[in-house]
Amino acid sequence: MRGTNLLVTCYVVLGILAYTKAECWGDSRTNSKGHCIMTRPVQLHLPRGSSYKQGCITCRCNLRGTLFCCNSATKITSVPKHCRIVQDGCRQRAVRKSDGKECDGPFGMVG
Repeated sequence: MRGTNLLVTCYVVLGILAYTKAECWGDSRTNSKGHCIMTRPVQLHLPRGSSYKQGCITCRCNLRGTLFCCNSATKITSVPKHCRIVQDGCRQRAVRKSDGKECDGPFGMVG
């Protein structure tokens, strides 16, 4: 019984980590004004020390001129046949087709 509880606990913890993982990246390019610049996934020119948020993407240009961005969106890549994917802000949820309650899985996700 104790081994089963540990396995269930590990499964729940891993599921929570999968839901909260964010994709992050950085860029050290600056323009002639010293602003941080980025061209993808959005075009940005941020003064040093400022930040930007649109949808699920948050970016910050530090005082050294390095841009750090994170996309907090999650994307479910596979669900059981009895489930469907629902967009809920920056995250997706797997719910049962029959009643809309949380799906028990298993399902795959990225982000």
